[in-house]
Amino acid sequence: MGESGFLLFLLVVYYGILVCMAIRRVDENKCLVTFHLGKVLRVSGPGFAFVWPIIQTCKIIDKSTQSRPLPEVKVTGCSECSAVSGTFEFQIFDPLKCLAIANLENAIEQTVHTTLLSVMSKATIGQCLTARSILESTARDLINEKTREWGVEVSQLTFSKFPLPLQVVKALSAILSQQILSLPLLIEEVAKQERTEPIQSLDGTAVTLAPHVQYKFGIDE
Repeated sequence: MGESGFLLFLLVVYYGILVCMAIRRVDENKCLVTFHLGKVLRVSGPGFAFVWPIIQTCKIIDKSTQSRPLPEVKVTGCSECSAVSGTFEFQIFDPLKCLAIANLENAIEQTVHTTLLSVMSKATIGQCLTARSILESTARDLINEKTREWGVEVSQLTFSKFPLPLQVVKALSAILSQQILSLPLLIEEVAKQERTEPIQSLDGTAVTLAPHVQYKFGIDE
């Protein structure tokens, strides 16, 4: 093998390595954004994509549905020992828009946090007790108004821990305490009614039993 043949062999090996380095595999529910000299060139995937080393770079975007815990929110007027918590799910539907946000997940969490504070501060007692699903859908719609500008949509938001307003907690405690205090009187009243309930004598006459007094019925001689 001459010198020219050896050089040709080196070129083949070199370009073969470059081609192997340029082939990228993109998994399901993901896409690959290719940049050519810093500018967006194309979005590809799933499957195989070709990215030239040195002059091209790439970034993989996860388009699958992702679940995150709700940032804990303590609302003024609710019991101090409890706070709103739960989970929310989001999905990227436009990879190019989300590239404009430096820290996408942090931006989503901050938006969720501020939106929950706004929604919960305006919630009525009736909504807190009976319309939790309405509060969830309201918060989700308000969040999506902002995140859709980033190519992200929140598909589900669920409260797993939900505080009752403090005035409701106090009212329920007062009612429960009153019922507990009136329980002995209720028992005594029921016992009194049972002791004074009329019974039938042997001759058919209704006779009322007085408390702590026993009557003996017999046949007159």
